[in-house]
Amino acid sequence: MAFAVAKSDEQVTKDEEQELLSIQKYLGLADDEIQSSKKELARLRLLNEIQQGNMPTIQITNLIMQKGEKAYWSEPATLAEEKVLRRRFEGGSQGVSFRIMKGVSYRVGGFRGHSVSETGVVAVSNGDLILTSKRIVFRGDKKSFAVKLDKILDTQLFTNGLQFSENSRSKPRLIKFGQEGNHNIIGAVLSFAINHYGDKE
Repeated sequence: MAFAVAKSDEQVTKDEEQELLSIQKYLGLADDEIQSSKKELARLRLLNEIQQGNMPTIQITNLIMQKGEKAYWSEPATLAEEKVLRRRFEGGSQGVSFRIMKGVSYRVGGFRGHSVSETGVVAVSNGDLILTSKRIVFRGDKKSFAVKLDKILDTQLFTNGLQFSENSRSKPRLIKFGQEGNHNIIGAVLSFAINHYGDKE
């Protein structure tokens, strides 16, 4: 009950966290008995810190960082793209048909038709979405990219992914998260990074 009240506003302050720890101790609950609640508590605590402007910093191996750049978050993700799945030809003919000989006809008129493409969003690369103070980076097994934050036109955050457009690309990029639950943190980190892009450290 106390945990539900604390998380109702999706923010957990230091005082609320301390109160919950006191309740756990009083009830004699072991950490493994409330493991999922502890994990959610840590996530909400981190979200509160980010919203206060206290950004987490992490180390990313084998990623070349720019001068003054800091890595804030890394999330398992999949890069998806809109692809042509199949093509078919639709059309018909107009005119009058004359039989010339058995099995052969001559048609006066023309054939009109057009190609129809069926598209769909498919996964093209698995890897990690990395948010830094200067870039959105996707490092995948088949495709990778890095986009400076000042090139982003708009972003749309979903519970299971992120879509954003950039000014040098006609189609938006679509990233699907490997697991759900961190979208609020990703959104808060990205919002902070975009709004503070170019600030001097």
